[in-house]
Amino acid sequence: MSKTDKALVSFEDIDRVLKIVYTNWYVVILALLISSGAAMLYLHRLTDIYAAKSQILLKSEEASTFQSLLSSGISSYSRYQTYEQIASQMKVVKSTDLIHHVLDKLELDVSYFIVGRLKVTEVYENIPFEVIVPRQTNSNNYRQFYLTLLDTSSYRLDYTLNGEEISSTQKFGELVLEEGLYFEVGKRRSVTHESIEVLKNIQYAFRINNRRQMVNNFKNSMDVVNIDYTSIIEITLHDKIVKRAIEFLDTLASVYITGTVENKILVNENTLEYIERQLEEVTEIINTIEYEIEGY
Repeated sequence: MSKTDKALVSFEDIDRVLKIVYTNWYVVILALLISSGAAMLYLHRLTDIYAAKSQILLKSEEASTFQSLLSSGISSYSRYQTYEQIASQMKVVKSTDLIHHVLDKLELDVSYFIVGRLKVTEVYENIPFEVIVPRQTNSNNYRQFYLTLLDTSSYRLDYTLNGEEISSTQKFGELVLEEGLYFEVGKRRSVTHESIEVLKNIQYAFRINNRRQMVNNFKNSMDVVNIDYTSIIEITLHDKIVKRAIEFLDTLASVYITGTVENKILVNENTLEYIERQLEEVTEIINTIEYEIEGY
């Protein structure tokens, strides 16, 4: 490079930039405030996702058997059989039928929300009303409804149907039958003459869930793995609400264990019945032989 070449950035350029920033300092501060506010708003509207875990011991004696097979190197076929048994039980845990049984025991057919100015938050408890939906519900029910308490006996219901905004006043404890809807909203004990003035200022929302879609959502949110060298399966459920995730896993484990015990009892009863039939047949054969011998 020759001595006459100029530097890429001269002091004059730096001085010019500093003067521009100094002259328009309020623009820089305003840009920082706007970007900070946008970042805080974005973080505020983000939904937190939690993970709950549960473990199920398939058989108390199976763990020691599995470990001994691996350590002693006995029969790769036996090890394969054990893997197959555990894999089949992992499929049972995520099966549609089992999740259906869990949902039958939990009140998850309706999701509840509190509508804020900036964020809609799903809640699982402390809702002053309850939506009661029949098992065979109408497809028109599968939408979002907004509910505002008016007094201790009535509420306003707002929803969109076929692109039309609909608003109506309903009574607690009465069926909603308009526009092909079919459900009932009942009030809880927290709705009193003292609390209604506060509850009236809260915007609630609820969504009646499609059972098939709920089952698929729970299946997609579950991870089932086998802990190495044991017959323990670990279930992880990802959910926006911690308490719901814990209750779901507790109920899932209970339903699974109860079903396993019932199956064992049924197998034992069928085995006992089969043995009794065999004994009856053997007794008849022996009696026949005795009669024949007596005849001689």
